[in-house]
Amino acid sequence: MFDRGVSKILARCLEDVENGRLSAEECLHQHPEHAEELRQYLDLREQLARLQQPQSSPRAQQQGRQQLLTALASQPDQGVPQKMIPNLLSSAIAKAIAGVLAGTILLGGAAGASAAGAGAGAGAGAAFGAGAFMTGFGARASLVMGEPT
Repeated sequence: MFDRGVSKILARCLEDVENGRLSAEECLHQHPEHAEELRQYLDLREQLARLQQPQSSPRAQQQGRQQLLTALASQPDQGVPQKMIPNLLSSAIAKAIAGVLAGTILLGGAAGASAAGAGAGAGAGAAFGAGAFMTGFGARASLVMGEPT
């Protein structure tokens, strides 16, 4: 077997060959120091790709479908499993949306109160503050969602 670095190179080569970005030979030329190790796996991949996929007969497909339907019909009706219904309150996306909405509502109210109490100039300052808050919130939401900031 080979080390982790060669394993990563092989994985990249297999992906490139599968997606048509490179041929096996092109991959080997890009990594001449590991060509001997990589060749056996790339050759095996080509051999496997040439194999004909087995096909079932229409009769076998119909029998399988009938067996499945019979098995399903014999199961007691238990309704919709609870795991099929997502718990929206625990998802990170729902929390991020709720935070954005809460921030927008709170800052919208603050901007309105500020504009009503001190005139248009203060409202503009509150709007700037809302923008700065939302920018900061966006960075926090990105961290929650696992996205780079």
